[in-house]
Amino acid sequence: KPSIGVPHLSVSSPSCVIICAMRLVLSFVLLCGAVCAQRSVPIENEHVRVLDVIDPPAGKGKLHEHPMNRVMVYLNEGSQRLEYADGRTVNLKFKPGEVIWSPKAGMHTSENVGGKPFRIVEVELKHPGKPFHPPAADPLKVAPNMYKLVLENDQVRVLRVTIPAHGKVPLHEHVLPRVGIFLQADKIKSIPVEGSPSEKVFHGVEIVPGGALKHAEENMGDRPVELILVEVK
Repeated sequence: KPSIGVPHLSVSSPSCVIICAMRLVLSFVLLCGAVCAQRSVPIENEHVRVLDVIDPPAGKGKLHEHPMNRVMVYLNEGSQRLEYADGRTVNLKFKPGEVIWSPKAGMHTSENVGGKPFRIVEVELKHPGKPFHPPAADPLKVAPNMYKLVLENDQVRVLRVTIPAHGKVPLHEHVLPRVGIFLQADKIKSIPVEGSPSEKVFHGVEIVPGGALKHAEENMGDRPVELILVEVK
């Protein structure tokens, strides 16, 4: 006798497979929420651990805490809500290239409330800072039109660097371990005091480590070089 109404779907039918797959995906999204942010660790050494995070607007994440102070570099605009276990709520709005100091502050949840994914480079600081005395050829002194101080405290000094197209940076010295977050670059030539000149071509955002170095630089490209330099004391 023929049945009336919705036809029965066998387990092996294509329709059933599609429906089951959709249910599994939906369940995964609901369970993950913001915890499903994409994370990678491009740099880890004795001084820092650097996270490259893409945070989608997928719901509130799990309760967690960050055991280290951090420098946050936001690569695009967005909005984020932090809710702490002690009842505090912090609402953040940020623009591309914005730098924020984020001290460790206890258990909290975080949520992307801006409606679109945003990307953050998080520089976690492993140790307390040491006294720092800028060298005579400090880039802030040598090239103040291209090197600008963003923030400074006992653990870090953060600089924003802008080298115009085909611009040259005079001889200067870096004495601190550092992380460079290139927001925009093409080809950069480094001319060290010791050793041979070298050129590096950048493709999109790149995160690179650095150490003590005395050199001049030249932007070989047709557009400005823009980067954030996180120096670890």
